[in-house]
Amino acid sequence: MLTERRIRSVRALQVLLSLLLCGAVSGCGISYLAQATQGQLRLMRARRPINQVLADPTSSAQLKARLELVLDARAFAVSSLGLPDNRSYRSYSDLKRPYAVWNVVAAPEFSITPLRWCFPFAGCLSYRGYFKESSARAFAAQLAARGDDTLVAGVAAYSTLGQLSFIVLGIFTFTIAGIDGGIYQILNESLAGATLFMLLGLLYERYGTNDIREYGGLAAQLPWMAAMFVVTILSIIGLPMLNSFVGEFLILSGSMQSAYAHHHFWTTLATTGVILSAAYMLSMIQRVFYCDLGRKPRTIAPRDLDAREHLALWPMVALFLVMGVASPIWLKAIDGAAVAMADHPAVNQAALPNSALKLEAQAAGPASTTATQATPGGAR
Repeated sequence: MLTERRIRSVRALQVLLSLLLCGAVSGCGISYLAQATQGQLRLMRARRPINQVLADPTSSAQLKARLELVLDARAFAVSSLGLPDNRSYRSYSDLKRPYAVWNVVAAPEFSITPLRWCFPFAGCLSYRGYFKESSARAFAAQLAARGDDTLVAGVAAYSTLGQLSFIVLGIFTFTIAGIDGGIYQILNESLAGATLFMLLGLLYERYGTNDIREYGGLAAQLPWMAAMFVVTILSIIGLPMLNSFVGEFLILSGSMQSAYAHHHFWTTLATTGVILSAAYMLSMIQRVFYCDLGRKPRTIAPRDLDAREHLALWPMVALFLVMGVASPIWLKAIDGAAVAMADHPAVNQAALPNSALKLEAQAAGPASTTATQATPGGAR
């Protein structure tokens, strides 16, 4: 294995090679790579072992609770799921700013094809990241001055999608129905999310804005676009006979069957989330397509879906229906993994995170708590 000194030497060599090669690669300047290298080094210098942060009396209780959850989840992933026990998720960097980096995304005016920049080792990307917000906005201003449409977006250390919490609930019920639903919902989210992004891109290409307030009354002008949006949204919110209904139903039924404490609470909370997301999505459809005609539709000539766009969207819509009425085709392939994962808690309770053990102990009462603590490998 490489020693720490050799690792640092290899990293320094990579940085040197990047600086030497950068001038010859399109879109990459020495100053840009220098700020990226400097920002990454500062982030690495700010790292502290999580155990050290937990022992620091100046650390807030909220931060400690989050980091303890990280360690519990990591221990569970290693001991129960067999993931590698490496250096990942062992350190924490407090950057004292809302975002780790700011990404600049740009495209020519009235185009949905993003500009791309090429870098050594990383390849070609459709964004440029900056560790300082001022630098990101300065670069975006340069692009805007030459006529490009730009967007500067802060990037946190993590990201989620709307269905991710639902998927996690299904998998961590450790029931076959819940795990089946969680894995199936990953497919549903990917399919419906891709279709929605495609439709949003087509809408932006026509009207040049993502502001809902600029739209309104599009259903009369773009009936096919409205139909595709409505079907996609109904798929996302879980209309019966469409794909997401199967995943959501399995997750909620698996949650009700779970042996863990407070499963009724989590099921109720998830159901409330389904209702709220449906209300939000349907409200968006109403404001964009069925309210009074907005400013953009009044000033820009309507253009409904053309043959190429129909060809791209109809297979997705067909899959919504097929995955809704013929879900066993996919679930038969998923069942093997679900059965194996559902067996883990029964054979290896000691591998569960401390928070799960504490919940079970609270539900079972003092006698069960004493027995758990007395058992080798039980709760600490």
